[in-house]
Amino acid sequence: MKLFKVILLLFFTAVVHGQSDSVLLKENVLKLDKAMTGKDYGVLQELLHSDLTFGHSTGWIQRKADVLDDMRSGKLHYAKMDRTGVYVTAMNDKWAMVRSNARAEGVGEGKQFAVNLHVLHVWIKDNAGRWQLVARQATRLP
Repeated sequence: MKLFKVILLLFFTAVVHGQSDSVLLKENVLKLDKAMTGKDYGVLQELLHSDLTFGHSTGWIQRKADVLDDMRSGKLHYAKMDRTGVYVTAMNDKWAMVRSNARAEGVGEGKQFAVNLHVLHVWIKDNAGRWQLVARQATRLP
C-alpha cells in the first residue's frame, strides 16, 4: 500500500509541475510578443536562447543577434501581435513545443506586412529552470 501511495504522489507531483510549466510557457509566448512590439531588449535577451533560429513565413531565417540587431535598426519591427489559440503540444522537463495563431503587423526587411500566421515555438529549460525560445517557425494562413 505504501508503494502505491508513493507512486500516486509522484504522479500527481509530475502532473502539477507539468501544468505549471504549461501555464508559464503560455505566459512566456505573450511576454515575448509584448517585448517584441515594445522593443524590450532586456526581456528579449532573457527569453531568446543564444542558439535561437527564428524562421519567418517569408523564408527569412535569423539568429538571436540578427533579431536583436534588426529590431534596433528598424529592419524588423513588430507594431502589433494578436495571438490566439496558444497551446502546448508536447513537453517534458527539458523542452516544449507551443503552437498558436497570430495576426502580426509591422515591417520586415524594409517592407510593411500584415499577416495571419500559424507559429511553432520550441522552448528549452536552462539549468536555472528558465524557459528560453530556441526555435520559432511561422507559416502564413489564408
